[in-house]
Amino acid sequence: MMSLSAALSWLSGLYFLLSVSVCAASSAATDSLVKVTDCSFGEVYAFSPAGCSFALENLDSKPVSISIVPGQPGSTVEPSKLELPPHSSANVRVGILTDNIAGAVASTFRVEREKGAPLFVRARGFVMSVLDNPRPKIDFGDVETSKGSISKSVELTSSLKPDLRIKEVLSAPSFVRTVIGENPRTLIAEIGKDAPWGVFEESVKISIDAPQQKQVWVELVGNVIGDVGPEMNPYWFGSIPWQASRTLTLQLIDREGRDFTIGAITAKDFAATFDSADCEPARNGCRTLLIHVSDSQPPGVFRAHLDVALPDRNRHLALTIWGILGGKPAGEAKMGQSSPTVPNKAEPRPREIARTASPPPLKVLPEPPGKGPLLKWTVAQQGNVYGYQIFRGDSPVGTFTLLNSQIIHVVDNGNGPVKYQWRDTTAEKGRAYWYYIAILYKNGTRQSLSGAQKAIGK
Repeated sequence: MMSLSAALSWLSGLYFLLSVSVCAASSAATDSLVKVTDCSFGEVYAFSPAGCSFALENLDSKPVSISIVPGQPGSTVEPSKLELPPHSSANVRVGILTDNIAGAVASTFRVEREKGAPLFVRARGFVMSVLDNPRPKIDFGDVETSKGSISKSVELTSSLKPDLRIKEVLSAPSFVRTVIGENPRTLIAEIGKDAPWGVFEESVKISIDAPQQKQVWVELVGNVIGDVGPEMNPYWFGSIPWQASRTLTLQLIDREGRDFTIGAITAKDFAATFDSADCEPARNGCRTLLIHVSDSQPPGVFRAHLDVALPDRNRHLALTIWGILGGKPAGEAKMGQSSPTVPNKAEPRPREIARTASPPPLKVLPEPPGKGPLLKWTVAQQGNVYGYQIFRGDSPVGTFTLLNSQIIHVVDNGNGPVKYQWRDTTAEKGRAYWYYIAILYKNGTRQSLSGAQKAIGK
């Protein structure tokens, strides 16, 4: 028998925008006319086909015309339009694009009718990656190409396929030179002197030799410092209050104090028009970029990428701007309105209650039947965990092989601990093995829970 015990800490950092728990039962949205039920596409590997069918039910005594619109790029729906007779139901097949995605996903579809508010249905699932870090990244930081080219590398790691190899580079930005390193898991990227000035966020697409997953996209980020640029890039405008005419100003400066002109400016997914003017006070090598924000730009946080042409330098400047746009005021509060309720300080607030409440007692999973090494591990907090995978090797250093084709899903115990038990019924009697348990997080990242530990087959 062997025992593995560990406690997990919360994983900090940013996670995939669409990450949600997929362990809950399917939910349904309904009103007096139509009922829709979410569906699950299960667990698939990145770049693989994914899809499921959700149910539509007409609860009314009249026919209903329905159209379904995907909420995410690359998603598909069939049929996209249908007529539901009274008191009838139909299944709609949806497809989800899994390219360069990892972790728990909920893809949304909008169900529209002739009357009534739209309903929303979600296709949920988990997109796995053969990589332990499904989002490899090379951060170049500030790059001064005037001093020569700069190269950096990233090594791909995979517990599922330790001998993973990069087969070829499928595509890369025009200003990036890529090479597969002597270690076939390593990608080397070099930023050339012709790189556009300013911030870049690009991807290098590569093919790998893993049977489960054919591609990986390596993210490249950095800031090329050219002759002309802002004080900082990305540029933070802070909180921008509502006003009838909102014009943001950003000074562009030539580092050598030489005059320059600003040409055409384009922005993706940002409603604004652009102009330029002299700096105040006017001086050589300085121009002010004027960004006239349109009323159609919704309030809230924005992050926009601008392409600024510099015709007399025969270059382009890539700018990233961000900030918070205030919404149009609803009007000043009327006199005589009641004051907001002040909470009783003597009453504990919800968070305080949660902190002082005792966690649930330890939940112990039953011991699996059969013979073979019994693996045990206890987890104190599982807020970011999707499940667990078991790896086995013939020596302390491997090579290790994944044993459980089905992920061991998290068992809910609130904020209380859970003791897991799993038996290796494939172990040969009397033979020595080394095991380790890997955590699979909701964002698709895989991490070892503990070092390899020895057990003897019985």
